[in-house]
Amino acid sequence: MREAARLVEGRHDFAAFQAAGSQLKTTVREILVSRIADCGLRIPDCGFGLPSSILNPSAIRNPSAIRNPSAIRNPQSAILVYEVTGTGFLRHMVRTLAGTLVEVGRGRQPAEWITTVLASRDRTTAGPTAPPEGLFLVRVEYGDSLAAES
Repeated sequence: MREAARLVEGRHDFAAFQAAGSQLKTTVREILVSRIADCGLRIPDCGFGLPSSILNPSAIRNPSAIRNPSAIRNPQSAILVYEVTGTGFLRHMVRTLAGTLVEVGRGRQPAEWITTVLASRDRTTAGPTAPPEGLFLVRVEYGDSLAAES
C-alpha cells in the first residue's frame, strides 16, 4: 500500500479517480504527499464485519477503548491512516484513491496497478469508492498568509 500511495504523487490525470459521471474540463491534479501510516492502534472486531469503533464513535476519542488485546480477534487489523496533500482534488478522488489502495493492501492488486489505473482514465478500472466515515479534512491553505485549521 505504501508503494502504491507514493505512485500517485506528482502531476497526473486523475480521471479514473473522480466521481462517475463527472464532466470537468480538466482532471489533471497535483498530489504533493500521498502516504500510508500505521497509527499504532488495532481494531477490535465487533462480530459484524465492522470495527466496533465505527459503531461506537467514542472509541476513536478514547483510543484506550480499542487497545484491549483480549477484544482483538485479528491482531493484524491495524488502523492505517492515508494522508494526502494536493493542490486540488476531484469529487470523490480521495475516497476512490483510498478504496483503490485498500485493494492493493488486501493483495487483490499489485502496487503497480495504480499506474495502470491512472493511465486508463477510466473510473471502472479503479477500486471502489471508500465510505465517507473516517475521512476528515485537516487543513486548507491559501497561500502563505491565510490558513484555516479544522
